[in-house]
This record gives sequence, C-alpha cells and structure tokens, in this order.
Amino acid sequence: MQIITFLNELTLGDDCISTAIKFLANYVGMELHGESFGVLLEDKDSGKLSFNLGKINIDGSKIVVTLNLRYPVTKTLEDMMTPFNRTIENTGFTIENFTHQEPLYFSPDNPLVKTLQKVYSEQTGKEGTLISIGGGTYAKEMPNTLAFGPTFPGDPDVIHKPNEYVVIEDLIQMTKIYTHALYELAK
Repeated sequence: MQIITFLNELTLGDDCISTAIKFLANYVGMELHGESFGVLLEDKDSGKLSFNLGKINIDGSKIVVTLNLRYPVTKTLEDMMTPFNRTIENTGFTIENFTHQEPLYFSPDNPLVKTLQKVYSEQTGKEGTLISIGGGTYAKEMPNTLAFGPTFPGDPDVIHKPNEYVVIEDLIQMTKIYTHALYELAK
C-alpha cells in the first residue's frame, strides 16, 4: 500500500490514472482494515476485516487493481459489499473477475479444536492459546478441516516473507506435534 502513497506524489500525466491513484490514496492509503473505504468490519471471534490492495497494473489509460478483502466470520459478504459498492459508485471503477470464499471458523468447543489444543499442550507443556487469522488456507477447500501451526509464540514473523525459515529444533517439535495430532484424530 506504500506504493499508492508514493504514486500519489508523482505527476503521472494521464488525468484518469492520476484520478484513480488519488482515489486509492485517499480511500486505501496505508490502511489495512478498510476504514476510509467504509468496509471496516470487526467481531470478537476473528478480529478486523483484512483489506489488501495486492496489485496495481497500469496499462495505457486503464488501471487494474487487485484487491483481497477477508471479512470477519460473523459478518456476511453483503455486509462488506454494500458499503464497498457505495464507495466505488460513480468513480469509474468496476468490479470484474470477482471471486468469493466464505470465512472459515471453528468454535473453541469443537472436538477437532479441543483435540489439537490438547495435543499442543501435551507436547509443549504450555497452554495452547487459540488464535484466528484472516489468512487463506487449504482448509477452506475440505470439509471439517482447519489450519494448525506452524509457528510458536514469540517466534519472529517470517511466514510468507523474504528469507522465510524455520529453526531445526522447532521443525522437530512441530513434527512431534503433528504426528501426535494425527494419531489422536485417527482414534
């Protein structure tokens, strides 16, 4: 999103492109949750909506913006899209190639969650604290499946970043946890 604030400072020459960049700078800017865009949604179970302006392609006098929005589990697509559409109304922006994936959520009381939490606690000797993130996951594609791991509290956040790595001792600990989890879930 820093690119938008940078581009907004430049003279791009094309009025349409400059207008689009100014709109994105004003309504997205450096925000991560869609506050200025009018789509900020939040709940106790999954936190705030995630608003990612992932890609900008300027081709001649056309600008194509790829957005990735992930709304909280207790909200609906309509809760997000109604204010979204209101914000882009009369701006020249249109929605194309729209795809939607329902949020994934399991209650802390779900037997699958309880089993995984128990295994984590038994393997680490620490309480397994549950967290919910807005990430995309393979678990959305299979029924009765959730994502589990693979980082430990206090570890540096290197997942999906340049120079991503795992400490060998952590990898061994993760393997023990996953092996134990598979055994417990197969019973």
